[in-house]
Amino acid sequence: MQKKLYHYSQALKYPEQHTASHLTALGSCASELSKLALGKQRELFTRTFDLQMICYPYIGYHLFGESFKRGAFLAMLIDRYRSFDFHYRPEDCDPNSMEELPDHISLILEFVSELNDREEQQILVSDALIPALNAMLGNFGFEDGLIFPIDNASRHPVANHPLEEDMPKDPLHSMPDDHERLDMTGFSLDNTPPDFCDSQAGDSFKSKEIEKWEEQRAKDNEKGLNKSNPYAQVLKALLEDLEKLEAELKGELSHA
Repeated sequence: MQKKLYHYSQALKYPEQHTASHLTALGSCASELSKLALGKQRELFTRTFDLQMICYPYIGYHLFGESFKRGAFLAMLIDRYRSFDFHYRPEDCDPNSMEELPDHISLILEFVSELNDREEQQILVSDALIPALNAMLGNFGFEDGLIFPIDNASRHPVANHPLEEDMPKDPLHSMPDDHERLDMTGFSLDNTPPDFCDSQAGDSFKSKEIEKWEEQRAKDNEKGLNKSNPYAQVLKALLEDLEKLEAELKGELSHA
């Protein structure tokens, strides 16, 4: 399963030439995506994960929204990555930049795929990946998912989340090498869903933003950004595999 999780992690990165081999390894769930030329894959990836926010790929966002707790979650991940000697950014990376934030789904999946610590795997699978994937799939209209963005409790800070006991109380000072890049006040409102508009914004402004969001989502659905989206099929298969892994890990740990 860990090798398969690695293939998922690479399939959920921006498509490159080597992506094809990972899609092939995933089998039928990625068959529609693998049929697309690289240029079309890149276009679909951007439309799905970047431009229209159909499926925001950052796990911490789905768990905590754009809150202090997401900052603490990012700091916790960096600490875990370093503790297990996982290189979450290239060795030659500019110290003032980062390929992806630490909570990008591809990075967490790659980390989990390399872990030999079964308890650590179980924590990230059960408390981070599975609940976030349910929220992500809701964006494509799957009934088991959460509907985005209106009245979605997962977009607000979660009280007493299981991961909180491991999260630093002062995240920015817990990661001196990374704090400038992960300053949570630096996220652009342009990339934030309407339910995260400034708390001082009036209801009329928020209503207009939500209306615009609904209109855009309708247009995206017309383009096929719904259940038929090839990435939706990959994410759904990933969730099913993670649920199997969760059951396996819980069984192992209960007998340890």
